Amino acid sequence: MAYEIRCKKHGVSKCDDILDLIENRTNKKFGRNGGEIICPKCKGPAAIFRSYKLQEKGRTWQCQIKQIVRIPSEIPTYVPYVLFTSGQEAGNVSDGIMVSYYKDTRGEGGKLKHGHGPGGPAVLGKDEVLQLIRHLIHGKLITAEDIKNILKQADDTTN
Repeated sequence: MAYEIRCKKHGVSKCDDILDLIENRTNKKFGRNGGEIICPKCKGPAAIFRSYKLQEKGRTWQCQIKQIVRIPSEIPTYVPYVLFTSGQEAGNVSDGIMVSYYKDTRGEGGKLKHGHGPGGPAVLGKDEVLQLIRHLIHGKLITAEDIKNILKQADDTTN
């Protein structure tokens, strides 16, 4: 699936697939696992616009994909990833986290696929969730103070 990366200075450029997006069209904020989406020409901030049809008749949800982070998996062909989205084109703050996955079986004669598939959405294990939290803090989407508050609230509810 191709992606259209939109830059305010250079307009739209194409990105071949999910691997191209993660590995070649981010600022590497999360190392080899992705980062903020950038324009291939000026390397400045860019975004991918998406519009999704909702089940409610005539309604859509529109967002800008701002960042992407791959969550390494023990299964070489199955890799979850997370898209950080914003409902607004302007600004750096993300307000949504979309979990998905890609499956790359091209080495076995298959194809590169991504999405929720017939097997349902991606499932993150404990170690993967902890890694995601580290990425969220590093990406300044949540703060260490947010985590402290969550832990305090969890302690309050268990007592």
